[in-house]
Amino acid sequence: MPALSLLMSIGMTGMAEAEDAATPDNGALSGDPVRGHKTWKKSKCAFCHGWAGDGRGHPRSPGVAPSLRITKLDPENLKEIVRCGLIGTEMPYHDRMAYRDDRCYGMLADEFEPDTMPRKGKTMSEQSLDNLVAYIFENIKGKGATTFEECETYFKPGSRNCLGLKK
Repeated sequence: MPALSLLMSIGMTGMAEAEDAATPDNGALSGDPVRGHKTWKKSKCAFCHGWAGDGRGHPRSPGVAPSLRITKLDPENLKEIVRCGLIGTEMPYHDRMAYRDDRCYGMLADEFEPDTMPRKGKTMSEQSLDNLVAYIFENIKGKGATTFEECETYFKPGSRNCLGLKK
């Protein structure tokens, strides 16, 4: 399908432009960041994005995830990506109705060429999505370099995962 090929070829460029055009204003976030942290863990976001959201995921993760610490995406753009995944990448979709109707990029599952549709991730409710985005915007986005204190907050005080960050 030529339309799909065109969409895929401009998809990443379009996302980069959308990211550059996004305003740094986070707007009013309606989610609960504490519950969002639970969604982050339950949905295994850290496997690809790293526990700190810095793009340093598990060595066996399927791809190179972007750093959410430096993203310019606004909450609505981030929600769309979590809902629909990213075509041509390893980012899965988390909306149970994604690609069953045209809510995701105006596409249906049968319009994809073989092996190009985002894979299905763990389904999450709209409230869980709001919570996840609140967690990312409160605890990850714009935080700069990962710190020892952040690591101990994420894991627990004295965690062996944090030894490399201790000064």
